[in-house]
Amino acid sequence: MKKSLLIPCLLMALMIVISSCTKTGPPGPLSTGTLTGYITIYDQYGFKVPGDLSGVSVSIPAITSDTSTTNAAGSYTINNLKTGVYNLVYTRAGCGTVLANDVSFLGGGTIYRNQAMSLIPSFALLNVNDTIETYLTDTGILIRGVDTINGAARQYIIFGSTSSGVSSTPGTYQYNSSIETIKAGAGTFSTFLTSQELTDAGLTAGTTAYFIAYPYGTNQPTYIDPATGKTIYTALGTPSQVITAVIP
Repeated sequence: MKKSLLIPCLLMALMIVISSCTKTGPPGPLSTGTLTGYITIYDQYGFKVPGDLSGVSVSIPAITSDTSTTNAAGSYTINNLKTGVYNLVYTRAGCGTVLANDVSFLGGGTIYRNQAMSLIPSFALLNVNDTIETYLTDTGILIRGVDTINGAARQYIIFGSTSSGVSSTPGTYQYNSSIETIKAGAGTFSTFLTSQELTDAGLTAGTTAYFIAYPYGTNQPTYIDPATGKTIYTALGTPSQVITAVIP
């Protein structure tokens, strides 16, 4: 009987000792650490840009003092960064600006974060126009145009809206196409937008819609605009003229 009471008593005594050793008082200071990584830049055809990768600015808008610039190898480092969740902005002349939202940093060590960027395309989309077409049972809008013949494939994207102010800026467009390709060696392009996909995007049948096409930097990163939920395309070239069509 005495033996059966001994074990519970020993356990209770151990709990009292542990509780008496528990640390109390305010929490310790936030840890600091290092954020580092490499930048890779792609050209308009999706090939890596060789050579000097210096001059990319990496900044944290919430902390104006925490800014770094890449060296020739594309490396950047931000020291003494405290524990937190940050938005990082990557900028360089001739490249699309990239925003990396909600990057968690635990501190107390080194975190590695690499980032891809894309040169802004230099090719142009010319003589863009549209017609109402029917393919099989699908009626829609055929958008086409020309580009100077090139030995490499290029890409483009189309935005649509009921407003003549349509552009790639979130809030100005209701519809955007998938990424379209101009084949290597080709000097013309065309994209068929079905009535169904346009009406699904809010472009009602019978209304006048406005469309605009942009050269698209292959391999460019994108991110979501938190205010509108629309995609930000970070490296788009000079847009075509705005064209109009009545949604069939």
